[in-house]
Amino acid sequence: MNHARVELFRQKLDRFIISDYHGLKSPGLTCYLNSVLQVLFMTEDFRDAVKQSKDPTTIDPHLGEFFANLQKRMARTHSITRTLGITNGKPGTDSERLMTITHYLILKTLFH
Repeated sequence: MNHARVELFRQKLDRFIISDYHGLKSPGLTCYLNSVLQVLFMTEDFRDAVKQSKDPTTIDPHLGEFFANLQKRMARTHSITRTLGITNGKPGTDSERLMTITHYLILKTLFH
């Protein structure tokens, strides 16, 4: 092992500023949902579009609340899973439903 390289890496890590990102608390068996939500949250244009949305008939208010919580503390995905009808943790069915909704949201954001 190259100790000089390890020490250099340790020094870089000590100088590295870690942003205050928080985790997710989910009802279980929704790791695919958590992945998509984290990607959407980290996509600044999408996150901004959700914040600006005022349509209460879509999932936007749930995502907006979720994103706001995620910026402050560990966020729960429970209201999103209920809204999407994801209740049984069946990755095949639930992930298809989630991806359909995600595609809709992305298209809505792009052509808003």
